Amino acid sequence: MHLRGRWWLILTFITPGLVLYTVFVLSSFAQGVQISFTNWTGYTPTLEYVGLDNYVRMARDGAWWRAVSHNAVLLVIIPVVTLGLALLLATLITRGGSGTLRAVRGAGAYRVLFFFPQVVPVVIIGIMFSYIYASRGGLLDGVLRLVGTDILAIVPNGPLGNPRTILLAIALAAVWSSVGFYMVLFLSAMSGVPQELYEAASLDGAGRLRSFAHVTLPLIWSHAQT
Repeated sequence: MHLRGRWWLILTFITPGLVLYTVFVLSSFAQGVQISFTNWTGYTPTLEYVGLDNYVRMARDGAWWRAVSHNAVLLVIIPVVTLGLALLLATLITRGGSGTLRAVRGAGAYRVLFFFPQVVPVVIIGIMFSYIYASRGGLLDGVLRLVGTDILAIVPNGPLGNPRTILLAIALAAVWSSVGFYMVLFLSAMSGVPQELYEAASLDGAGRLRSFAHVTLPLIWSHAQT
């Protein structure tokens, strides 16, 4: 009886979100798949089913395969750089010594500072970086001019308008927006590592680097995998 009552409570909380997700996400996805088998352009009042014709045309389009390759590159670069940088930042704002691992002074402020981009809407981040990357008058251009270089002058249309630099520009924006979230996760995982292990490693003569490699990293690896 107790188990049945708990299931009713769980269903009560899950059902509203599940209904909303089904109505606004799954139904839209299903409708999009259905439309992909038609010749509807979004403006014509009628539509006809054309089978797999749209998919055949897409497979023969070189622009489609370039887009797939670009996404594959970003799919590899962004997670690797984001997790690596987040782990580095989490390590830098902790302090080892006397067989312990503890936060440095002002660690709370660093957490807020690095986590802040996570709460900024993606649209705002896109607009912000479009101004940062502007070839004339942008923040990046201004900083480079202050240090005596005008390297953006050799990049036509700025980093976002040049095929050679746009992937890097997008990757940097994506890493900036998400690195703080993973840094906080790594900090939380590090705080859960038993201090006795660091004390034992210190007694064995392990320094900060060896303690990180043989104690910290193995115990927080599950967080990196997820």
